[in-house]
Amino acid sequence: MKRLVTIIFMIFAFMVSACSTAITPVMNVAEISEVDLQKVSKKGEDCATFYLPFILTIGPFGSTSVMKAARKAGISKVKLVDHEYHYNFFTFRSCVVVYGE
Repeated sequence: MKRLVTIIFMIFAFMVSACSTAITPVMNVAEISEVDLQKVSKKGEDCATFYLPFILTIGPFGSTSVMKAARKAGISKVKLVDHEYHYNFFTFRSCVVVYGE
């Protein structure tokens, strides 16, 4: 019985331990007052989804590419780039959002 509890604990510990990542801000940050928001007419996003992020992370499904997000929205000149994160117990969704003309 003691061995079974130890094995179950080890399996659980293995499942909840995962590689961690740190998302750092982009270093070439522009002053928002310098961007003409009247010309920002298009918005595109590209998302990656992870399943069971707190138990056993499965994924990513998709990507978070600025180029793909701009291409999806038909943006030829990117003005702003933003990130969105959506968490719940079963999924984690990371999106890059681009704005431009």
